Formats: sequence, structure tokens, C-alpha cells
Amino acid sequence: MDSEKRETAERKCYRILKNQIRTGELAAGTRLVESALSKQLEMSRTPIRKAVGMLAADGYATYEDYRGATVKDCIVTKESYLEIIEVMFLFVKEAIGKICDKQLSIDSLSWRLDVSEGREAYRKMGLEGFTYEQTFIYTILQAIPNSQYNLIVKELFLKLQEFSDQDVRSLIDRSLDRLIVNINQLFQALDTRSKQDAVAVLESMLNHQILNAFR
Repeated sequence: MDSEKRETAERKCYRILKNQIRTGELAAGTRLVESALSKQLEMSRTPIRKAVGMLAADGYATYEDYRGATVKDCIVTKESYLEIIEVMFLFVKEAIGKICDKQLSIDSLSWRLDVSEGREAYRKMGLEGFTYEQTFIYTILQAIPNSQYNLIVKELFLKLQEFSDQDVRSLIDRSLDRLIVNINQLFQALDTRSKQDAVAVLESMLNHQILNAFR
């Protein structure tokens, strides 16, 4: 029973601190001092120590010499969002090359949506543009089974969904109509195995996001 209580307390502490990091209440560089957190959260130091260790293991905090645990810079700004997208699009570009060069099959029927259909589908499901991007990238990467790529993409999208600031969320929402059009164009190019056209669409998608981010 005692172990269950400690586990419940540390999970609760973890959720509270993670949410404070996500909202910016705990800013990057803030020290996670056990005694102060114990007083603030009205918990003993043992579950707090474990929760901080969990935060560090999940990449939300780091241990520094002579300072103890501090909050990592987790907030995704427009600049860091574009860096993340560039990395993932490099994976997609490699997959496009293999799909076209090796004549690999890919299921593109589910992407035959016009803008209004795409918007309506995502509105009904309560999903964000992040989900549309993620599903698109996963679909392409299926052509080149690479567990490392999939793991990286999964972790990056988890970070986007949890820690993107409002500017990034607004950018995704503004770009969704164009994204739906571009993804349709990209799959049309893949259907004809036109690597040049598919890569051109992919580069256009990235350029649009960059320009849209700083309007």
C-alpha cells in the first residue's frame, strides 16, 4: 500500500511539473530544488526526487554540476519548429527517392481529399494539423522501414504536440489548407514515379512553411 501511495505521488508530481514546464511557468534554466518543490506541492521529498529523475529521463530536465536538476528548454518556437520539419523532410526525401527508384508501392488513396474535405474531417475528429503532418510522414516512411527514423519522428512529433507555443500552433493552422493541396500533389507525383516532381513539391512545402512563419 505504501509503495502504491509513493508511486501515485511521484506520478502526480511528474504531471504537475511537466505541465508547468509546458506552460512556461517553470522556465528553461529554473532549478528544481527538492526542498522548495516539497513545500510548494505539499509532498515529501522522496516522490519529488523520483519525479525529477523521470523528467530528466524523458528529456524535460537535466542535471548540472553544482546546480542539481534544471529545466531544459523544451518550448518549440517557430524557429525550432522549422528545424524539426527540415530534419523530418530529409527523411521523407530519402524515402521518395527509394519509392521512385525501386518502384515501391504506397497507399495513397486515403490522401485523395480536397481542402474542404480535409478540414471537415479534422474538425470532426478534433485533430490538429500536427496529426495530418505526422500521418503523411509515417505513410511515406513505410516505404523504407527504418526503426531509427520512425523513433526520431515519433519523439519529434510528441515534442511538437506537447510543447509548441501558440505561434507554432497558429502557423500549422494557417498552413493546413496549403498542406492538404501539396500532399495531394506529392502523392500524384509518386503515382507516376516522378521523383523530380515529388521532391519539388516537398521543397515547396518547406519553403511555404518558412515564408509563412515570418509573415
